[in-house]
Amino acid sequence: PRGFEVILKRSILEITAVEVGIVAIKGLFSGRYLAMNKRGRLYASYYNAECEFVERLHELGYNTYASRLYRTRLWYVSINGKGRPRRGFKTRRTQKSSLFLPRMGIVDGKARVQWGCFGGRG
Repeated sequence: PRGFEVILKRSILEITAVEVGIVAIKGLFSGRYLAMNKRGRLYASYYNAECEFVERLHELGYNTYASRLYRTRLWYVSINGKGRPRRGFKTRRTQKSSLFLPRMGIVDGKARVQWGCFGGRG
């Protein structure tokens, strides 16, 4: 049971609006933000410009997150079938691995968001 709790806590993300349509995604357990560097790699960081993503809501309830800083490159947050991040230049907004379904959950008495990836196992 304890291992399961740790996995759940590490999968909980806090999505905060920076501006209209722009979000920052923070890992609740680590306290760090999801970021994408100039090579399209996802990494954890303290808040900076690479931590901002354009959030798009799709008709079927899925969300996509594209790098705001590298918006001309159209790089999306994407996770492969094994749960590993994909490089930004290998992603498209229509790929299943780039579609996320936010799920609300209660942790420590507070409402939190967990992601379910359409293309992955999460």
